[in-house]
Amino acid sequence: MILVVLILTYILVGTQGVTTTPGQLITVGLLWSSLTVTADILILKFLFRKELSDIFYNYTLHSGRLHSLVILSMFLAPIVLGHIVK
Repeated sequence: MILVVLILTYILVGTQGVTTTPGQLITVGLLWSSLTVTADILILKFLFRKELSDIFYNYTLHSGRLHSLVILSMFLAPIVLGHIVK
């Protein structure tokens, strides 16, 4: 999943010929990651009737869950790839 995030970010950030500032890249990363967490919580809570403790369990690294790393990569990908592409 992290590789998919990096590839899509490279395509969207790096190949469109649009110049971006570091502030814009941080905003994009923050928006992507916060929308993903919000969608996870809303869908799992209201559609699948999961408890909040079960939902937040997916974000714990010490339990072997890697979802928090995917969210972190969504936040960092625009920033890192934005600097690499320039």
